Amino acid sequence: LLFVSTTLYYYDRQIPAIAINIPEYAKQIGFLKADGTVDKVLFGYIDSAHKVCYAIGFLLMGRFIDWIGLKRGFALGVGLWSLAAISFVFLHSFWALIFGMAVMGFFQASNHPACVKTVAGWFPTAERADAVAFYNSGTNFGAMIVSKLVPFICLALSWQYGYILPGLVGLLWVVAWIALYDAPERSRFVGPAEREHITRGLVVVPQRKLGWLHLFTLKSALGFAIAKLMIDPVWFLYLSWLPIFLNEKIHINIKTLFVPIMAIYLLSLVGNFVGGRLSGYFLARGWSVNRSRKLALLVFAVMAVPSFLAAYVTNLWVIVAVIGWATFAHQAFSTLLFTTVTDVFPKEVVGSVTGFGSMFGAVGAAVITISVGYVIDAFGYTPLFFLGPVAYLIALGVLHACNPRLAPETV
Repeated sequence: LLFVSTTLYYYDRQIPAIAINIPEYAKQIGFLKADGTVDKVLFGYIDSAHKVCYAIGFLLMGRFIDWIGLKRGFALGVGLWSLAAISFVFLHSFWALIFGMAVMGFFQASNHPACVKTVAGWFPTAERADAVAFYNSGTNFGAMIVSKLVPFICLALSWQYGYILPGLVGLLWVVAWIALYDAPERSRFVGPAEREHITRGLVVVPQRKLGWLHLFTLKSALGFAIAKLMIDPVWFLYLSWLPIFLNEKIHINIKTLFVPIMAIYLLSLVGNFVGGRLSGYFLARGWSVNRSRKLALLVFAVMAVPSFLAAYVTNLWVIVAVIGWATFAHQAFSTLLFTTVTDVFPKEVVGSVTGFGSMFGAVGAAVITISVGYVIDAFGYTPLFFLGPVAYLIALGVLHACNPRLAPETV
């Protein structure tokens, strides 16, 4: 269920970036310039509207889920963003698209806090990295299949169905979640032995409210938040602008976009599992959680350094290899970063902490997204590819400085 929701979350948010390459759709919404290219500045504003409200959503949705409960809160988030995706059928102007992307971004902010909170409640420490890797691989799967399914649906039926069908799948997911999910201690699918296995080693604290101002006083929460602020803009740069970049630099049209996009996101999908497995391998050797997580994080931070080469090569498959390598490293790093939240914080507040940190990441993504169109018009794509080589190393340095031993946080 977590994998499917994450797939839908990344699929839905990518639809405009793919559909806008269809001349009929770009013309209808007023984004097609006289020379036949997409207006990148306007698209940057549309995409940044999603990121800004995504950030605001993180400010509220993590706490909302902790307050109302995981089952109801997650169902509400997925249901409302799915309805927002369907509503794009009726949005044909700049401000209408701004509104639609804002609403979708706000409710999509429920996904990561809900998923991490589910992992914290359902998996013992040694298994959490693999669980996060599995659900987080939906980010890659969604980004990969959207590049094939959206063109196919739009060209075979119409662009409207490109929004309607995934929205309907999201509403079906809500039905499945409500019918099947419950906490381990109440789930009809869990026996006593499995329940004992799940709860082994859990950090349990009395329920208490965790205010946003208090989160700013927790060094571990700030370390996670600043790390997200550093790495998320790099990921969203690839996610939002890769189809347009390949279209303009290599002249890949919408019908042939799927194979290179698939190759890139297949590599990043593998990165999720390699990140979790490497950390688990170190834990199995008897290493501490701190040493296991941070050494693995360092490996993937160093792997991201060569990403700047994508700015200088012109062969399609070399570009695919460089960006695929970078997204592989990002997803491995991101999986481990989310897992550190479950290592440090009790499950009762994981949703709030994840939302707090992810809000920082969304703010960074919004700033970079709104700037990209101007940067490309003034300097080309080259400066954008110099973010990755340093972002992950800085993120790890901040995370370590804020919690040198990855010790459990007293909240």
